[in-house]
Amino acid sequence: MNFKNKTPMVRGDVAKTRQFRELPLSKQSLMLLKQVIDISESNNSGFVFILLIKQIN
Repeated sequence: MNFKNKTPMVRGDVAKTRQFRELPLSKQSLMLLKQVIDISESNNSGFVFILLIKQIN
């Protein structure tokens, strides 16, 4: 994660397309991701799990 450039990096060895890429994030998304990382670190966990749920009307 590059917080200076606001881009998470997806390594090619874990990406579905096997290509390295950087994804742009909004300020709000970056702030929320930082909060999740801080919570993970405070729980002494090496993992960050994010669950996104889209409500369908």
